[in-house]
Amino acid sequence: MASGDSLGNFTLVQNGAEWSLQIDDYSNATDFKFIPVHDLNEDVDIQIEGRSNDTAMVNGSSVTDTGSWSSPLDMTIKVTGDADEAINKDPVDTTSIEDTDGVTHDYHAIVQEDSGAISLSGLLKDQVVNPIQSVDGDGSETVFVTITHVPDGFSITGATLLDASATGEAREWVVESSELSGVSMTAPTHYSGEVDFELQVQTYENDGDKSAVDTIPFNLLITPELSGDGSLNTSATQNEDTVQPLDFSFTSSDSDELLTEVWINADSIPAGVDLTINGAPIGSGWVSLSVDASGNVTDTVTASIPADSDDDYSFDVRYKTVDETADGTRYLDTSGASGYDDADTGYITATYNVTVNGVTDTATSSISGISANDADAHLSVAGDDVSGYIVTVDQTNTTIDVPFSLIPDDMASEANGADDDGSEQITAITISGVPEGVEVVGGTYTGDTLVDDGSGNKIIVNSGNWTLNASDLTLDTDGALNTIQFLVNGEAVHFNTITTNGEITITVSHQDGSSATLTNSETFELIADPAFDGMGAGGVQNETGTPMDLALTPKTVQLTEDTGFNLSNLVEASDGATVGDSSKFAILVSNLPSGYSVSGTTETQVWMGKPITSFTVKGM
Repeated sequence: MASGDSLGNFTLVQNGAEWSLQIDDYSNATDFKFIPVHDLNEDVDIQIEGRSNDTAMVNGSSVTDTGSWSSPLDMTIKVTGDADEAINKDPVDTTSIEDTDGVTHDYHAIVQEDSGAISLSGLLKDQVVNPIQSVDGDGSETVFVTITHVPDGFSITGATLLDASATGEAREWVVESSELSGVSMTAPTHYSGEVDFELQVQTYENDGDKSAVDTIPFNLLITPELSGDGSLNTSATQNEDTVQPLDFSFTSSDSDELLTEVWINADSIPAGVDLTINGAPIGSGWVSLSVDASGNVTDTVTASIPADSDDDYSFDVRYKTVDETADGTRYLDTSGASGYDDADTGYITATYNVTVNGVTDTATSSISGISANDADAHLSVAGDDVSGYIVTVDQTNTTIDVPFSLIPDDMASEANGADDDGSEQITAITISGVPEGVEVVGGTYTGDTLVDDGSGNKIIVNSGNWTLNASDLTLDTDGALNTIQFLVNGEAVHFNTITTNGEITITVSHQDGSSATLTNSETFELIADPAFDGMGAGGVQNETGTPMDLALTPKTVQLTEDTGFNLSNLVEASDGATVGDSSKFAILVSNLPSGYSVSGTTETQVWMGKPITSFTVKGM
């Protein structure tokens, strides 16, 4: 109707922005109703005015007298909200899938294990174009979505947790429907199986009215997926001459991944290596191992290797795995590729590698047969391997031959004879206790040492320590024999500058590969006869007691910050005025600034009775 239009007793009149409705022949018996604008819940203020008409017959004619309008009556009509049910909340159509028993199940979504968060808006139809909303267009209604019955271990992001103290399925999250696109659910790591939860949708009017709760149940399936980090153990360490059990355990970050089959290619096992399964020879071809329902290999596989061998070896294996659902539903992933696949996809192939460690066997040593190196023997030898040897020398320029033999033992723990395959090697020969006036032929003197003279002073003395390279390194069928020569060439023989007799110890170290090093030591006593002839053959006295005149000349040098330098960069050492003389020597480095260190030297805190920190370089 437009302004001025009439409909029966009703006339509509517009006065600017205001409208009025005039009702003629109004009767109190009339059921008069005010109907607000659709979906509007705002109060409406109106004014009511009234007047009456009096009609009479005058001279046979009807005469009407109309009264004046009454004073306006102000009236407020309270309009209460009525929350509408939300629309666009239908779940997506379900998808069917067969489990491993061939039974079909329907799910609102099927997602892959560890594939990331699950969008909740994606579980409802057409949420991008037509999201959950109210039909009320005046903005007075808000639709809220509550997420409930979420399984323990699952988490919701993008919504507000109503009670931080709640746990498990008692937890509830709420979000406005307009924000639902940002809400997602995350499953625990490596979880697979069914997931049931609900969305509860309810509309709220701004004056407090609420619609009924509309509950939408969802059923999802998270399919198992082999993580890719699961693997069969394919390595072992075995010691020489031992029988080694081999480990075929399976490990994975996903506890639901299981081993189902393990096979060994017996034809790929190297010659000399014997594998047994529960004590019986493995046989030939591909041989399977027993695997229980928990994915554990129940057979015992042991490996024997050739006697004394430390050669590594390997052989081929293959295996299968599955990933089961965590909740016991019947879904299995047997594919290593991305995506759920319960079809048999074949074997995973691998190489089983065994590292064999050599074991150093004990050996028996002997120095029997000590003798002079020439026919004009100026020494005597007494004793044996049990009681020990005493060697007496009576003249300088005499060479003593000490044959050091090392024979590998027949190890009772190995039951395969001595280790004589050549893997046992001599690694070092050291000699200690060598007195002044004696040197080791072909050996290297390790240098003098500083000792306290009893009065607080440090003095340089002969250390008696030498090293020697072995000429026969390998402990084979006849062992190793190295003749160590001691040349008595001093005008006197002094042990510790005092005595003329003392013990010389020869220590020989041997090792099998990278295994532990074992040592054998033999000791003999060397005595300088009281009538020792220091002139020797030819009658020329050895001037062993006269030190050389060592000359030191400083150099001009430019040092670089944080860069080390050698002593030879600072000073030049040379023979002095007496050309051609020689002796053992020591160079003392002292008065270094704080923070300096000197490698390859001996640090001393006191020198000649004075508290001086110094460093000594020793030589010969």
